[in-house]
Amino acid sequence: QRSRRAALHGKIALIHHSLPYYNKAMEIDPLEPWNYSGRGHSYYQIGEFDKAEQDFNKGLEVAPNNFWNMRKYIYLLIMLRKEKEAKDLLEVFEKLYPYPKSQGILIRNGSLLSFWSNHRCT
Repeated sequence: QRSRRAALHGKIALIHHSLPYYNKAMEIDPLEPWNYSGRGHSYYQIGEFDKAEQDFNKGLEVAPNNFWNMRKYIYLLIMLRKEKEAKDLLEVFEKLYPYPKSQGILIRNGSLLSFWSNHRCT
């Protein structure tokens, strides 16, 4: 149990250390979508969901069709139980990236299911 907690704290500390690098990268190239996707994912992992959502939104402004940014943003919306926004973005995502690329996210009986993040909207 303690080793798991230590590993988790170590991972969180590493994520916190990555944030200044993403910030610097954004100063250098504010139009690089990977910066927003990466920092947004880092915020997601440490539980700063508002900041993650802001970064994913900005990433979509910079590169509307970026696969990884869209996918991570959909998972965040599912986790936050923003089902309408998740479904709307998922429709766009599935048109751009038909099965099997979109296989981690399913709509079943009107509910979104995400197998990648194990969060459910019901």
